[in-house]
Amino acid sequence: MEQYHPAHDIKMEISNELEGKCVILGVTGSVAIYRSLDVARGLIRRGASVHVVMSRSASNMVSPQMFYWATGEEPIVDITGRTEHITLARKCDAMIIAPATLSTMSKILNGTAEGGVALTAISLMGYKKPLLLVPAMHLNMYQTIQAQKIVKGLIELGINVLEPVKIGNALKMPSPNDIVRWATAKILRGNDLAGYKLLVTAGATREYIDAVRFISNPGSGRMGIEIAAEAAARGAQVSLITGHTEVEIPAFITTVKSVETTEEMATIIRKQTSREKYDALIAAASPVDFRPESKVSEKLPSGSELIIHLKPTSKTVSSFAKRPRLQVIFVAEVGLTEEELVRKAREKIEKYGADLAIANDISKPGIGFAAQYNQVIIVKPDGEWKAVPKTRKEIVARLILDEVRDLLAR
Repeated sequence: MEQYHPAHDIKMEISNELEGKCVILGVTGSVAIYRSLDVARGLIRRGASVHVVMSRSASNMVSPQMFYWATGEEPIVDITGRTEHITLARKCDAMIIAPATLSTMSKILNGTAEGGVALTAISLMGYKKPLLLVPAMHLNMYQTIQAQKIVKGLIELGINVLEPVKIGNALKMPSPNDIVRWATAKILRGNDLAGYKLLVTAGATREYIDAVRFISNPGSGRMGIEIAAEAAARGAQVSLITGHTEVEIPAFITTVKSVETTEEMATIIRKQTSREKYDALIAAASPVDFRPESKVSEKLPSGSELIIHLKPTSKTVSSFAKRPRLQVIFVAEVGLTEEELVRKAREKIEKYGADLAIANDISKPGIGFAAQYNQVIIVKPDGEWKAVPKTRKEIVARLILDEVRDLLAR
């Protein structure tokens, strides 16, 4: 009978994505170690069981008791004759080392099975299971020829490396949420989108009436950002174009362009698709369909009647210069049945020549605009469709990209 621990109370608090998955969390001696506790808890909140292996220097910085509190599992600091490294490597599905010091990365690259973290990592590689590294060190050290050769060598071995974030003249380990988001996609899908180039749009545009007032919609950008994050984590080369967003963009999405108006978004899409050949355009943004016929440069006085003449804006979903191999559109409707949503999606597919439509009824509470959840129907041109029940948008993003992957592989 499993002994109760308070960590069990948070299991699957966020989602059940990693239910049944066992993850080893390697922790080495870096000042970024404090973030590892939140990484462990984030994995558990998505359903994983987490076993911690600590280096001796890491255990001197943060007590192993803290990791027992975080996970409900006794951390391993020293490998004994009970061959804990083999047991964990056989039992678990993946290993994340966060933070990963240069010394530890060098040991893994060169096969120096010294210390519990490196020894467990090398054992895991022997079982052909995914190893994920999150480097943490000073900027000057990370920029050295030696460090870059080590990182390159690890990647060539098939090891996943999440680059640190440069802020000013310092390197920071990515946020625990970014690490967990990236790791979840890697554990569940690996690098199945490697080699593909995707253009993703996200967020709402704004069309100004005067200097301070504008027309917009409640779009937060979450759906498009989750698609971009999922795709980047799965190895795709992602370009993200955003309007107004209310969601933090993960640091591992490295190519981001921000716009304000619908015309600006259409222009950027044209420019990007004239320069690059994309495998897919995933138009998840919520651009405004109408704009004032003219904009007043100053602030209009309040308290008086105002009549605004509206004109249609450009359709961003068809603003590409060179058509990508796949075009994915989103269809937001209000108060329709499932059958009616499918019909609307098929009409939009035909109208825009799209390859996939993601339809949802935004009038349903708790989904769609500005929500963490969505409930969609994925519709293909041949009429085949798949209903995705209400779930977190990061899971919806994963299922959409599964369809994109399968279509691109044909």
